Amino acid sequence: MIAFSGIANAGYMMMAFAVGDAMAFSAMFYYLIAYTFTIMGAFLAITLVESEVGSSDLDALAALPERSPFAAFLLSAAMVSLAGIPPMAGFIGKFLLLKSVFIQGVAGSGALIALACIALFGVIVSIYYYFGVIRAIYWPREYAQKHHAQGERIAFPRILWVVGTLSLAMMVLPGVYPALFLKATQWMAGALTFVTH
Repeated sequence: MIAFSGIANAGYMMMAFAVGDAMAFSAMFYYLIAYTFTIMGAFLAITLVESEVGSSDLDALAALPERSPFAAFLLSAAMVSLAGIPPMAGFIGKFLLLKSVFIQGVAGSGALIALACIALFGVIVSIYYYFGVIRAIYWPREYAQKHHAQGERIAFPRILWVVGTLSLAMMVLPGVYPALFLKATQWMAGALTFVTH
């Protein structure tokens, strides 16, 4: 699922090239920052579960809050951000990208409006799948709950606590304080626009 998610998120970012202006590129860089730290947190939690359980299936997430509350929270936060739910960074990133496409579309390109509508439909559909992971963590199937209820607590090395906390902070801060990051992404967008023209 994460692999398909990566393809979809790459597609969202590629919309910036369809628009081709500084606003779209700024949104793309903003989204890239949000996505990088979100996927880092997700992979960290999934890798820890897989190393302990030997599986990365959804059923392996059962009883995760008891085995590792932080891993459960980190993975849940990552899914909320990937789904594009406020106040996470993923929401602001998707909002900025779709806004830039819609603005350019209204200015004269019906194809861009169609592209934005397709992307928005994809965002809505993806919510079901991302929240399926959260459901597997906190409300697992009876079989999975029985199978993993007696699982040992998952070891969380100190360095991974630091990495997990950093990724969690970067899932939240760009969503709550977007202005802190927009100046940096606007500068990067300006540099990219200069190079490509």
